[in-house]
Amino acid sequence: MVVAATLVLLLDLQIETVATKINRYWIWQDGGPYYGVPTANFVAWWLIGLAMALVVATVLPESGGRETDRLGDRRTKSYAARLASHVAGGLPAYLYLLSTLMFTIVNLAHGYTVAGLVSVIVLLVVALAARPAGARQTLFPGREAS
Repeated sequence: MVVAATLVLLLDLQIETVATKINRYWIWQDGGPYYGVPTANFVAWWLIGLAMALVVATVLPESGGRETDRLGDRRTKSYAARLASHVAGGLPAYLYLLSTLMFTIVNLAHGYTVAGLVSVIVLLVVALAARPAGARQTLFPGREAS
């Protein structure tokens, strides 16, 4: 849940420059250290992310690998159904990565270097964490995983 809340906060760090400096959706009266955004905004978004993660964890049951079709045999699933299940399982991560990529490009193109670097770091960390387990071992070919 803490990871989810932190991801929400990191997304807001990327969005704020676009929302306040580029599109001017709102103006912060009090200002703050990060592109004029008050620190309380980021604390609030982290708490909202934590609350949302708590609600989702409470409402949605864990599958625990028990996902099967009507016949109870995973091998009977069609290729299309398995592909759709794989994509749907990774969809939140893919959407987060695509949003981050978009905000990275926009922030860097408009000269918001700190926000762009935050986005690049988030993009790299989330992309590395979202890789399939087998792909993690091939990061450095020829070296054994420790």
